[in-house]
Amino acid sequence: MALAGKNGGGKEGGTVEWSGAGTTVVEGTTTLDNEECDEENSPYLQWVLVDSKAKDAEISIDGADGVSMEKEKGKKGDRLVYTMTGPFDLDSIEAVATFANASKKAELTIESGCPGSDGPPPPPEGTCYSGEGQPDISVEVIDGAYVEIVEFGTDDGSCEGEPAGGTVGVQAESESAALQLCVESGGDFGGPYNSVRQLSLEYDAPDSLWECGKDGGSTCYAPAPGTPAGDLAVVGTLGTLGNAAIYESYDGTCTGDEPIALTVINAADSGAASSICTGLYPSGAVLVPSIYWQGMPPTWWACYPTGP
Repeated sequence: MALAGKNGGGKEGGTVEWSGAGTTVVEGTTTLDNEECDEENSPYLQWVLVDSKAKDAEISIDGADGVSMEKEKGKKGDRLVYTMTGPFDLDSIEAVATFANASKKAELTIESGCPGSDGPPPPPEGTCYSGEGQPDISVEVIDGAYVEIVEFGTDDGSCEGEPAGGTVGVQAESESAALQLCVESGGDFGGPYNSVRQLSLEYDAPDSLWECGKDGGSTCYAPAPGTPAGDLAVVGTLGTLGNAAIYESYDGTCTGDEPIALTVINAADSGAASSICTGLYPSGAVLVPSIYWQGMPPTWWACYPTGP
């Protein structure tokens, strides 16, 4: 965590480094003063630059390229806000805001956030799961949240004999968390992956077990309330040009006659995402964060082409 104090700025503007405002250090561990999480415990930090005169502000996190902060009305006057999504380390994170026309009272703070979840406990190895009309499976932990789902030739819950094959899966408390883990695995465990299947839908397995897949064609995300976007479907490997489409529907069905092609990418922060997006669309593109769609993994970003 950066420990530099407020720098402020004069009439010409200036910079201010985050000095820990909005957090508390207890026995060497930094925690959020205001922790607000959704049902899926999606990690995020809401940064706020408090200064009624500041404008044209950008924030740089951990040395990445600066991204714009949005102006909004607060209880004590105007302020500038930026919501960072994705995993973070409060003990080491650094942030710097630059701005124009600010007073010497500018302060950068974390107003709220969610640290995310460590995930469910691993299932007991050697447990055999069965499902109607399905081959028996068992689960073996590969590394951390990643597991190998081993298939057997039996279908009576015995998992006897030699294994017939295996696939990669994860342990996660929600579909979006599982999808993020599968995507982040890259090629380490046979990826890239871009879809998941909850094993409890077909087996007597825990709800926290998911199988990683490579199609992604069935994944449709409805827009978050109040956002102008339509349903978004991911139909190809993340980062592949034109791997997604926006539809006319707004109910999670991804229906309509004229879907608009775009590209969905995976990146840890907006700076990295912007760099990828620019590389995909050199003539111009708009970067949209995952919070525009319900249940979309927090490290996903949508790139809309704006150029020819």
